Amino acid sequence: DATDGRRVAAHELGHWLENNVPGMQDAAQAYLLARTAGQPLQKLNEVANAGYGDHEVTRPDKFVHAYMGKHYGSGDTELISMLFEDYTANNHEVAVKDPEAYNWFLGVLHTL
Repeated sequence: DATDGRRVAAHELGHWLENNVPGMQDAAQAYLLARTAGQPLQKLNEVANAGYGDHEVTRPDKFVHAYMGKHYGSGDTELISMLFEDYTANNHEVAVKDPEAYNWFLGVLHTL
């Protein structure tokens, strides 16, 4: 439906921003590392119980969605994409439940 399409488009645009705006991925990595410092990697499937593969891991922290702490060997993150998705949503779940992450994201957007 239209809502899912908008959500997916916002999510993918977030990945594009992270991979194409200079410094964006570095900012995402720095925030992720600071926020999850000392937390071990956990299987995403065990934390989120949502059918992820055994190879998918996360540092769930207290993120609204454990997927936000997903670890990629490439340096990519799910932070910008998940937060951009929330930014365009009607319910702003992350903004309400995790204002620290949302405010960090607004600061990142301000640099564009």
